[in-house]
Amino acid sequence: MHRWSGLLISAVTAWTSTVQAAPIELVSVATVPASAPSNGASGNARASLDLRYIVFESYADNLVAGDSNRRKDILLFDRVAGTRSVISRSSTAQADGDSFDPDISADGNIIVFASSATNLVANDTNERSDIFVYERLTGALRRLSPGIGIQSNGNSRQTRISSNGSRIVYLSGASNWVANDSNGVEDVFAYDLTGDTVQRVSLNDQGNEAAGIVGKPSVSADGNCVAFSSDAALVSDDSNIGHDVFVRNLGAPSMWRASIGFGSTVRRGRCSNRRQPRRGRGCLRRPASGLGGGRAAALGRRRSSSPTPTDTRAATRCRCRSIR
Repeated sequence: MHRWSGLLISAVTAWTSTVQAAPIELVSVATVPASAPSNGASGNARASLDLRYIVFESYADNLVAGDSNRRKDILLFDRVAGTRSVISRSSTAQADGDSFDPDISADGNIIVFASSATNLVANDTNERSDIFVYERLTGALRRLSPGIGIQSNGNSRQTRISSNGSRIVYLSGASNWVANDSNGVEDVFAYDLTGDTVQRVSLNDQGNEAAGIVGKPSVSADGNCVAFSSDAALVSDDSNIGHDVFVRNLGAPSMWRASIGFGSTVRRGRCSNRRQPRRGRGCLRRPASGLGGGRAAALGRRRSSSPTPTDTRAATRCRCRSIR
């Protein structure tokens, strides 16, 4: 018997030090047949500020009708309307490649994701995973590119969007997002949706490129600060020869290392998978009335040993809790 990972949401309300949990809501439930268990793994969920819109990736083909591409898709769940839709597709065809790493703006209107599909937009011939932007209100889908008529020459992934929907950060091994990119490794980039401009974030404190491993970028609510991990020496006093967490202020610009010990001592050991506290994304987000109240915290995944009454699968869970 196959066991698939399910996607769940839990609303909880806290009074002083007491937390009372509300029933967990299963998001990745089948549409055909109705309310049946999903037949594929789902995960990597992100939520809008009010927790109405949930975006996630899934291999299941029974969450929406007519899903027959046998690929990992990006789905959008509207908790108020109770609807699920695949957004990683064109207006005429299902994706011919996997889509992954979704994120959503605080108002639930802008959704970003990466995809190796070649048929989501016209003239996608670079045979690389690209970054796509979906606008929920209009249904418009577009691919980010280094310039008009220019396709990126490397794979891009790990997309995150600021809460206000103004800036996207991501990893890319492409060398043509910006000029003079010659380090031959993945870099962290920030794309400004308001002006369609891009800048490289993973430079050192002197503004020079560095040859090191970078990962897991995150962006602040206003889009001004980007955090990421790297084993490169991006600041002058970095001498520990290991992964550190760095933060760049795009407005200043300035770079500082977050992973230092007490008294500014050098951290010993590996740091990664950090997440910036951003209003409306990451650690805390404030729901509107009628959807749980209080604040919400993404709890990530854990192995469930006590499934919900209608879900008999013991599987990896993605949950989101609301905390006052």
